[in-house]
Amino acid sequence: MATLRFEKALENLQAAELCHNYCLYNASVSRSYYAMFLAAWEAVEYVTQTPTETWQHQGLWTAFNYEVHYKRGLCPANFYRINSLVFLLIKFFFLKEKFG
Repeated sequence: MATLRFEKALENLQAAELCHNYCLYNASVSRSYYAMFLAAWEAVEYVTQTPTETWQHQGLWTAFNYEVHYKRGLCPANFYRINSLVFLLIKFFFLKEKFG
């Protein structure tokens, strides 16, 4: 059964695709990152069976890499690099929008 958080992740992924289709790339990257963040949060809670009310971004990615990847081997080894790439893309689009 999908949780509300996972449903939000799927909705944000759909929004990212729509934004991309309309050349709204900054919004697409933002929605993609948020979808990934929510899915990672869900994964950490699922494998640890410990509900968490809030996460700071770095704390979530650290917990995800330890609990889901290193401890249980449930995601590809390069996932952290993918997350870093998305973060860099977000920064790039922010700087491009801010400074042209």
